[in-house]
Amino acid sequence: MNLPRFNWPQMSQSIQGFLKRMPWKSPPVLGGLLFFIILIGAIAINLRPGPVPNGNTVNHPENTFLKEAYQLEINGSAVAFLPSKEDVDKTLEDYRNYYVKPSAQNKIDSVSFAEKVTSEGTKVPASQIQTPDQVLQLLIAGNAASKDYTVQANDSWWLIARKNDMMILEVLAGNPGATEDTKLIPGQVIKLVSVTPYLNVISSGTVTETESIPYDTVIKTDNSLENENTKVVTEGSNGSKLVTYSYEQKNGTDLKRQVLNEQITVAAITKVVAKGPSRAMQVASRGSEENSRGSADSSGLVDFAESLVGTPYVFGGTTTAGFDCSGFTKYVFGHYGISLPRTSFAQFASGSAISRNELQPGDLVFFTTYSKGASHVGIYIGGGRFVHADNPRVDVTITSLNDGYYSSRYLGARRY
Repeated sequence: MNLPRFNWPQMSQSIQGFLKRMPWKSPPVLGGLLFFIILIGAIAINLRPGPVPNGNTVNHPENTFLKEAYQLEINGSAVAFLPSKEDVDKTLEDYRNYYVKPSAQNKIDSVSFAEKVTSEGTKVPASQIQTPDQVLQLLIAGNAASKDYTVQANDSWWLIARKNDMMILEVLAGNPGATEDTKLIPGQVIKLVSVTPYLNVISSGTVTETESIPYDTVIKTDNSLENENTKVVTEGSNGSKLVTYSYEQKNGTDLKRQVLNEQITVAAITKVVAKGPSRAMQVASRGSEENSRGSADSSGLVDFAESLVGTPYVFGGTTTAGFDCSGFTKYVFGHYGISLPRTSFAQFASGSAISRNELQPGDLVFFTTYSKGASHVGIYIGGGRFVHADNPRVDVTITSLNDGYYSSRYLGARRY
């Protein structure tokens, strides 16, 4: 099929002739040209890109819709955006009330934030604005930070937690699927996730609490009984007392606590035990039928314990080549003929319970550290201090009971 061929020179001459014959100055032609120019201009304006408020909105169209909000800043860093200043104030008040709970027994003297807290109006994308409840939960949850830890030879979940001042459950939580029975391999990298508060509430006041008074046990010789035989003459029972403390707290945990007043409400009844004549009459320590240590023994025990300061911390250690916490206490007490159980948990489960204000040099003090319960133990030496095999970084050392880490983890005391 043959298609006709265009004669381009001839067509060009025809167009030129048409344009020359066009009456350009006539009203219809001028009107048509003006309409065409206006149409082209309108199309160009509509196709032109709109202004970009900031560099981030190009890739995020939803961010072009900014809303009024109030920015909550802690120590100069933006933490959250709330709809109004009233919402900021409500969130901060609710956060204070989460830790500070006044009552008839708990009189609050002062409440403040340790950090500098400010708020100011701003404009942010609507998607960044949160409700007061959402921001409250954010503050309570705290700021989580993660770091890698390379497993060393002889490491265990317990020892890793102890090295890093964490609890086993906290270490496991950063490694989903792991349990205390999960085997660790030297060189393996695990995650340690620590949480620090965005905001610390500092409060002070006085609180009145009911505390138990452990009963005494008195052993009396009874010649009518055979050797080593015993008979309870009077059953003992604990008493109770009201104790008023002054305190300073951070996020609900004691930093300092001091006894202001004590009032006995129920007197303790001494337990009397008759025993055969093989031993002289003995007065036992509170809640126990074992010999109590005299003041001279306590003084010597404390001196001996202090002489071991600087001894290396070794997990499972029970000698001067290296101690762990309960190995240290067992060694010191064993030097004075007192046999303690091997672990801190077992040591806490035996002995006689005493309150913090009854502490005397030579008593054992217990803390919840790497695991729930009595996972750490030391020997009280007086003056609000205790000596203990702390951790692999500081070895056997002396620490104040008001130390921030141990004060918040204090569990109780026992006397042997």
